[in-house]
Amino acid sequence: MTQFEKIALAVEELRQRRLRKSTASPLLYRFLWRLGVAIPPPLFQSFLGAAVVHGLWIGVPIGAFLACWDRRLAPVGATYYGTIAGAGYGLLMATYLRWQARRLGLPSWADFPEVMGTEEEEGW
Repeated sequence: MTQFEKIALAVEELRQRRLRKSTASPLLYRFLWRLGVAIPPPLFQSFLGAAVVHGLWIGVPIGAFLACWDRRLAPVGATYYGTIAGAGYGLLMATYLRWQARRLGLPSWADFPEVMGTEEEEGW
């Protein structure tokens, strides 16, 4: 099974659990998958992986905006504030995603297809 087949299977599993499309496969992740980046869906990511992806998603645009908006901040101040904003948002999102994954009883990404498919294969 390729990584993208595994991603499609994971998204389908989340959709079967009645999660919205925006939760199972957010726009950022669908964009990255189209670019060929094979990262797991957000609810299957590790804490650090989710913190980095979401932190960069917010921190880089905020830093760029601040660098363009207030020339006195550029480049050190814009980088500083962008990093603080990205780190804060990344940590909050990673905490929320790990909490929701535990609530749903999702396995780790490495164990995903084997753990989720065992009951169906045995006929339970």
